[in-house]
Amino acid sequence: VALWFGGFNPGFDFANIGESYGAMPYVAFRFFPNLFGALIPLAAWWLGRELGFSRLSAFSAGLFLVLDNALLTHSHFVVFDVFMLFFGFAGLAAFFRARNQEYNLKWLALSGFLIGCSISSKWVGLVFLSAALITAAFDCVAKLIKTGTRFFQPKNYFLLLKIFFVLVVVPVVVYASVFIAHFALITKSGSGNAFLSPEFQSKNFY
Repeated sequence: VALWFGGFNPGFDFANIGESYGAMPYVAFRFFPNLFGALIPLAAWWLGRELGFSRLSAFSAGLFLVLDNALLTHSHFVVFDVFMLFFGFAGLAAFFRARNQEYNLKWLALSGFLIGCSISSKWVGLVFLSAALITAAFDCVAKLIKTGTRFFQPKNYFLLLKIFFVLVVVPVVVYASVFIAHFALITKSGSGNAFLSPEFQSKNFY
């Protein structure tokens, strides 16, 4: 989207490191990675606050990320890591906000959407989903131990269904939607096809 607004014309193949960009709008190319890289410390601060950190501790967590050279470098390259980290931290923060409010559906839904975006960026984003699911499972087991047979009530069944739907179904829908759009936009063959099997080059999403 940034390249489209920047007037990018396809044809630059990025084949040689250090090659002149010429008229290629590299500022537009790097706009979103820079933007989301800058937002990662804010997402980490939010997560820290939802985990019960003091304002100073949460600020320190964000500050350490601001000063992280690896993260700074990633933010200046056109790579997906910054998107995965931002959506993952923000998704986990939304999850703990939901958890702090008795698994509020609004925040839980936002969490599922953001974590789905993280996984859609890179599969490493599954670590954020795992953290949320393990925490939710721990809460359910702790509640079962505490209440015994009283746990088996309609409201708790609804809670389990809500958690499953939002943390499993919603990320899957987000992931599928992203790649449906991806395959719909990329319909022409290119040099990258050499790395893919003929079956995959048919763009058969299913």
